[in-house]
Amino acid sequence: MTRTDAVKVYERLLDLPAEGEALQHGHCNASLSLPLLDLILSHIEDHKARNIISIGSGTGLLERLLELHSHRKEEVDVYGIEVSKDVNLYLDQERMLYTNTDLAVSHVGRDILLEAYLTTYSADDPEWGEEGSPRTIVIFGPRSEFVGFEASEVLQGWARGGEKKVLGGAEAGLREWEVVGIWKRVR
Repeated sequence: MTRTDAVKVYERLLDLPAEGEALQHGHCNASLSLPLLDLILSHIEDHKARNIISIGSGTGLLERLLELHSHRKEEVDVYGIEVSKDVNLYLDQERMLYTNTDLAVSHVGRDILLEAYLTTYSADDPEWGEEGSPRTIVIFGPRSEFVGFEASEVLQGWARGGEKKVLGGAEAGLREWEVVGIWKRVR
């Protein structure tokens, strides 16, 4: 797979009706749609930073689509974090970060990978501080996986009581069995 293949998928998204339809693709765990891309990108528009870190980026298809879609507005840089070096098909290698294998052994859900990331890049750590820590976290996928994120004490602590919004199905440009959660950190 190449960047050109991602462009073809993006062109298919442009052909979808504006509301209520999403594309299923074997290289992405979640449904793909322009409303989903718009939703994710809308949460970085009010920040000076133009970086998106995708934890558990897999093949990198969604991440590459975000880059392509951001060219219509203000360009963003998307980086993937993944356990295996063998799964990335779409993101440039210099945009990929790989975790150590010890974490991979204990990884039973993406919530553990997110917690490890938030612990490492904590706003309370003098090395990273507020500027090095994420400002907004957007999580999406099957409702069945979402319970771990909602229960995560690390994620709730990171948010410091900030805004939390959960959107389901078509409301988020996804299928009815998928959900998007958005956490915004209180500074």
